[in-house]
Amino acid sequence: VILWAIVLLMVWLGFALFVSSDLLILGTRNASSPQLLCAVVAWGHARQMELIWTKVSWLSFAYVFSFAGAIVYGIQQSKMFARCNNEDATMPSFALKLTNLPIFKGSDPEVENK
Repeated sequence: VILWAIVLLMVWLGFALFVSSDLLILGTRNASSPQLLCAVVAWGHARQMELIWTKVSWLSFAYVFSFAGAIVYGIQQSKMFARCNNEDATMPSFALKLTNLPIFKGSDPEVENK
């Protein structure tokens, strides 16, 4: 989980480094007057629309990376389970299956006597 988060963070920081550092400050600028607030909002909206492709690209990468990671993790877990189950004594090693037992009803009073 930590490796997954670090990879996603590094990719996002790579986008910020190689595309625009505005990705890190969008939505965080303060304004001291209503006029500045209007200018900041207008700048933020325009910049967000210019950089939307980076967000979509990162989100697509995060989806594919997460899906592939889940598949790889599932395969690794299956292999580890099979290895542990074959090498060590686990619960299935102590299971028993009984066959050819007589069939009778538990409500039958003669069952108690047998």
